[in-house]
Amino acid sequence: MEEKLRRVTLWLKRTFGDQPIPQYEVNSRTVDILYELAECNETRDRDVSLVIDDMKQKTAEYESEVNYLQDLLMESVNLSFNSLSSAGTSYLNALVDSAMALETKDTSLARDLKKTEEHLATEKAKADSRTQNMKFLKDKSEDFKFRIKAAEEQLSASGMDPSLTHQSLVSLSEVGVL
Repeated sequence: MEEKLRRVTLWLKRTFGDQPIPQYEVNSRTVDILYELAECNETRDRDVSLVIDDMKQKTAEYESEVNYLQDLLMESVNLSFNSLSSAGTSYLNALVDSAMALETKDTSLARDLKKTEEHLATEKAKADSRTQNMKFLKDKSEDFKFRIKAAEEQLSASGMDPSLTHQSLVSLSEVGVL
């Protein structure tokens, strides 16, 4: 209990600083309650300190990124944020707000360009395959035409009656002669 009382007293001195510590009844119950309160307060102070350090680090990172983007803007377009008109500034701020709302991590078009190139490569492969198929079918069609013509010539040479061809028989069937 004495160790807890000593820690509670130190915590109260740090908490109240130059002001006098309020009177309280020193018994095991109040010391336990104040000890728990002191521990919770110190834990919260550590957490707040970590959050503050994190915010400072993020601020430094954002400032670094702002400087980089301003330099990039100045290099690529020869345009600085200060030289923008009020309308230009408001448009730029709206663009920033939109990017923040959409949680845009990458504002460059590199990712979209890469996807487009991949899609184009896929479509080119499909087109090449279709071209090969079309060439094959065209060659096969020419081959069949040549074979049909050769077969017709062979049948004519052997003395086949033209009225016995499939086309002639179909025509006669439609007319009702057969």
